[in-house]
Amino acid sequence: TADGRILKETEGYFRHLTVAEGDRVLDLGAHIGGFAVRAALRGGKVWAVEPEPGNCALLQQNVEAKRVRDRVEVLEVAAVVGGSGETALYLARGKNTGNQTLLPTRGRESVMVRSREIQEIMAQAAPTIVKMDCEGAEFALIGAMEWEGVRRALIEVHPGMFGGEGDGKVREARQHLEQAGFRVKAQGGVTPGLRTLLAWRA
Repeated sequence: TADGRILKETEGYFRHLTVAEGDRVLDLGAHIGGFAVRAALRGGKVWAVEPEPGNCALLQQNVEAKRVRDRVEVLEVAAVVGGSGETALYLARGKNTGNQTLLPTRGRESVMVRSREIQEIMAQAAPTIVKMDCEGAEFALIGAMEWEGVRRALIEVHPGMFGGEGDGKVREARQHLEQAGFRVKAQGGVTPGLRTLLAWRA
């Protein structure tokens, strides 16, 4: 089920991301807060970025229910490259509300959502940990982000959304991270067509 997949994903994040008191955590693609809330409960200060209004409302509710409002700042925006404003968000079908994407997708309805330049978000959060699940937008973001100060990152990449160009985009993403001073490991994701890049400082 969609709920089971989300739970499995969240558990997987914490196998690779150790959040401690004092960490500043940037959650790009926060969905309804499964990761953000748990990171806050472990002592992190979290910036949770989620553009879809329905997901964001549930994220806010979960933050309130777990009493971590003082540790989670919710940003109802899409993280983008090239300037803040508005952008189209293509909505998922079915029960999995985590599959919204900024990539133009045939057959999907779209809504306009607020967008914010990724460098502005990075400057505000000054993260030590980054978790990213942006449904195809991650490749543009990785190359545009300033990674100084980040000690560990977990990035879900979606090469299957780019057809024959997907593997090349994964290689480029890995190279960007390595050039930023990370060691990088790639592994298979929870669902077909999805992989995870784990990045850490040596």
